[in-house]
Amino acid sequence: MDNLENTYIDRLFATYGEYGIDRELIERLFTDGTHKQGFTPLEVYNLLRMSLGHEYGEREYFAVSEVATMLGMTENEVMSAAEKAKAGNEALLSGFRMFFPQGIK
Repeated sequence: MDNLENTYIDRLFATYGEYGIDRELIERLFTDGTHKQGFTPLEVYNLLRMSLGHEYGEREYFAVSEVATMLGMTENEVMSAAEKAKAGNEALLSGFRMFFPQGIK
């Protein structure tokens, strides 16, 4: 793991370690995402944030650029979709496949 990946893992562990998630599990998930699934380290970090946040009820906030990358959209498309979702009280990420669809327990 390089320094950036370790920084991402440290951040995830700082938030989710209190739920019993150990650093080794986060490292394995991170390695799986980058080496087996072909995601960039930033994509894995954001997918883990979203998935772990959903699993443990933590509120995670994402920049428009991060959401655009996760959804394969431009930032303008994200902003437009967010406005439409807000008007209709819908979730922007409702169709996004979670990194751990069956949970991690």
